[in-house]
Amino acid sequence: MVLALAGDSTMTKFFDISSHLKDRNASCIRNKSLKIDGILILSKFALPSTSAWHDYFNYFQAINTFATMATNKMLYLLRHGEAEMAFGQHEDFNRQLTSNGIAQLKRLGKILALNATSFDQVLSSSARRTMMTTDLINEFVPSSKIIFEEGLYEAYTEQILNHINKVDKNVDSLLLVGHNPGISSIASYITQGQFLSMLPGMMAKISIEVDCWSMVGRQTGVLIEILQ
Repeated sequence: MVLALAGDSTMTKFFDISSHLKDRNASCIRNKSLKIDGILILSKFALPSTSAWHDYFNYFQAINTFATMATNKMLYLLRHGEAEMAFGQHEDFNRQLTSNGIAQLKRLGKILALNATSFDQVLSSSARRTMMTTDLINEFVPSSKIIFEEGLYEAYTEQILNHINKVDKNVDSLLLVGHNPGISSIASYITQGQFLSMLPGMMAKISIEVDCWSMVGRQTGVLIEILQ
C-alpha cells in the first residue's frame, strides 16, 4: 500500500490503494488487517490544511473505501435432521429423516425465512439424510447453487475445511450441511469458543473476517448464534 504526499508535508493528498481496490477478488486479504492498516495510516495525518477540495475528496474517498472493504463472509454449519436408525437394508448412507426430523427442519426453515437469510451457495454431503435436509431448507431459503459432495460424508475437520477453502471468493454466504462429529469439530475449530456439540437439525451461524474462503482456518470466525 503506497501513501503519496503533496508538496506540503502537512497534507495527505492521495492514497494509492488501487492495487487492492480495482478488483476485490484479485487477491485474498484479511479484512481485519486491511482495516487496521487503514486506521494506522489515517491516524498519522491530520485533515489537509488546504482549501483544495480535490484533496479533501481524495482523503475521504480513501476512508470510505476502507469502510466498504470491511465486509465479512457468513458461514452456516448445519447438522442433518434426526434420522432413522441404521439396520438391515437401511445402511447408514441411505438413512432417511424421521417425521420429527422433517418437522424440526421445517421450523428452522421458517425461522431462516423470517430473518431474511440467504445462501449464495450450499455444500451438502450426498448421504440421503443430508440431501433431504438440504432440500427441506431450500424450500424456505432457495439457493441457485447447491452442490452435493460425497467427500463430505463422514468427513472430519481437515476434509471439511478443505471443501470450505475451495469455495469461490465471490460467495459471501455459505451453507454447509453435514454430519457429526465433523460438523461439531469444524464449528469449534473455526470459532474461538469451547467445543460445540451440534445436535441433529442444529445450525451454527459464524461470521468470518476474510476476503476469500481459502483463508478460513483455526479461530478465524466468531459464533453469532445457534439456531434449531
